[in-house]
Amino acid sequence: MKIIHVIYHDCNNEQVRILASFGIKVETGMDRFDMEDGETFRQLEEHLDKWGAHKYAGTLYDKKDIVGSSLLVYLSVRENGYPQPEDVAGFTSLTYNTDDYCPDCGIGAVKKEPFRIKREPKWGTKKIFELTWVLDEVFVEKELYETYFKGLGLEPFTSKPAI
Repeated sequence: MKIIHVIYHDCNNEQVRILASFGIKVETGMDRFDMEDGETFRQLEEHLDKWGAHKYAGTLYDKKDIVGSSLLVYLSVRENGYPQPEDVAGFTSLTYNTDDYCPDCGIGAVKKEPFRIKREPKWGTKKIFELTWVLDEVFVEKELYETYFKGLGLEPFTSKPAI
């Protein structure tokens, strides 16, 4: 596991020079760079704070970390279209049993039918997506599921989405 810092900043010439002294190549104007956590980041952090740079930290896991983990935390993935019919009330009543559903918070819906989507997903290199408005269910290409998620004990909703 590595902690990666993502930094965005509108760099002037002097800041570009300082960053270069740390081995970081950026252009003048708005730019972004990533760096691993460690001594170099801690030395540079004082400058970044003084400049008002936007800093974000994330975690990069290798396969050993993923396979050996006892907990999976899901944040989000790319959105790829809308559930059909393209309104919240329409897809909700077709997809979920809403007997115990709270329309304000979304709790209580129980899946009864597959999602309906406009067309077959074009997976390409992006093997996972979610639908707009549906932030707690993901669509995963079968190979990705078999490789990563099945071993974690995650069971899929077995029906294919209706197209």
